[in-house]
Amino acid sequence: MQHPSDDELVDLVMETGEHQDALLHVRECAECSDALTQLRRALDAASAGAPVLEQPGEHVWQGILDDIDRADDDAVGSDTDPDDGVTDDRRPFRVVSETPGSGSGSGSGSGSAKRGVGRRRTFLAVAAALVIGAGIGRFTASPTNDPPTTATVLAKTSLTTLGDAPKPLGQAELMRSGSATKVQIAMNSLPSNGEIVEAWLINKDGQRMISIGFMHGAKPQQFVIDPRLVQKGYVIVDLSREPLDGNPKHSGDSIVRGTLPV
Repeated sequence: MQHPSDDELVDLVMETGEHQDALLHVRECAECSDALTQLRRALDAASAGAPVLEQPGEHVWQGILDDIDRADDDAVGSDTDPDDGVTDDRRPFRVVSETPGSGSGSGSGSGSAKRGVGRRRTFLAVAAALVIGAGIGRFTASPTNDPPTTATVLAKTSLTTLGDAPKPLGQAELMRSGSATKVQIAMNSLPSNGEIVEAWLINKDGQRMISIGFMHGAKPQQFVIDPRLVQKGYVIVDLSREPLDGNPKHSGDSIVRGTLPV
């Protein structure tokens, strides 16, 4: 039995249930088995979703078409590759495919039809290779050797309860990570009493304050701030319980507080 055609291999990949005789051949033919494996890999890559790629210039596609035309002209003149002596009918992927019943005596019409089929198939193959190849190249590009951004701690303070017997419950750190200034808050426990816990920076004058976000549990949490806040004296870190009353002001029910030494 001769090697299966491109269409038969595609049907096998798509598992249409057709061409069972071709399947038996592929199981015994290493060349066709390898071709089927490549087709399956291409299908898997395509189904995974292609990335958004830049549109190639018109000259790129024109160059591809010119190369295809030259290859088709050579293929129409001869169905045999002089380099290896193997006919195109025996290749799993070929530029020119003879349809059943057509032969060398079919005249110029047959040659034109073969050229059209070859051009279409080769164009699709090249286009698919460009898309999949570009996608793989985009995702497997070598990572940069830039060192990871490290955080520098500028100041830290213990967060303690208010009152006559203050109890430490956590810690706040002022840090710089790259170009970002952050306040990191970590709590040993967070007695929220079922309320929302809001984080604040209070000015040293004790009159002005600004919310920097909400706590979600006791684990370390970072809040990006404008460094000018610290320069203007917003250095007191405060956590408060806030009811869901729609009032954006501080409730006055502070859990802990600490002053950054800057």
